[in-house]
Amino acid sequence: MMNMGFGIGGFGMGLGLLFWIAVLAALYYALTTGNRSGSAQPTAIDVLKERYARGEIGRDEYQRIRQDL
Repeated sequence: MMNMGFGIGGFGMGLGLLFWIAVLAALYYALTTGNRSGSAQPTAIDVLKERYARGEIGRDEYQRIRQDL
C-alpha cells in the first residue's frame, strides 16, 4: 500500500499546532480580560454612595458613615 502522508505523524502535528493555538488564545484572553480597576469589587465608599443615591439612608447618616470610613 502507498503511504499518502496522512498517518499518525500528520495527525500528531495537527494536535500539537491546535494545542499551541489554544495556549496562545488562553494567554491573550487572560491578559485582555483580567481584573481591571473598573471590574474590581466596589469599595465601601462606592456602596455608601449607591445606598444614599437609592434613598436607603438619609444625608445625616451618609455623612456620619462617610466620616467613619
